[in-house]
Amino acid sequence: MIYFRKATTQDAENIAALHALSWQLHYRGILLDEFLDNHVQQNRLELWQSRLEQPKETQHVVLAEAEGKAIGFVCVYAHADPVWGALVDNLHVLFPQKGQGIGTQLIQQAAKWVYSTYGDSGLYLWVYTQNTQARGFYEKIGGVNQEEIIEECPGGGKAPICRYVWKEIQQLIKLK
Repeated sequence: MIYFRKATTQDAENIAALHALSWQLHYRGILLDEFLDNHVQQNRLELWQSRLEQPKETQHVVLAEAEGKAIGFVCVYAHADPVWGALVDNLHVLFPQKGQGIGTQLIQQAAKWVYSTYGDSGLYLWVYTQNTQARGFYEKIGGVNQEEIIEECPGGGKAPICRYVWKEIQQLIKLK
């Protein structure tokens, strides 16, 4: 059974470990190996400790758990952009659990929170252009690739990223 709940400060270490592992598995060739091999875990731990200890009012983080173990999470910021709406800043699911609908349920959790707390909005996220698996998932759930830009990468270097958008948040809430 999979449970979804709002993340707390006690979840920072588990979320950071899941986030770092996801980057190590999926971002080889995008982010620098030096960063992925030696710095990503500390980098993500500092980020998640900060985010969960001092959350912004517009931030919402949902953790997916199975048998007491963190298997995925989503972080969303309402009103992040006046044109595109709420930003899904992170959406990660452990590799063995992919394809089971957890990512869809997490993005729905984020969309429901934005809608119930802030009203109707668009939703968007950024994804590395080379991350074709994630891009395929976003397209499958109705995301539209709106633009591509070059972005500074954590740990150094640059890479192209795509902005995927959902103009109406309700289309995500209604996904089956």
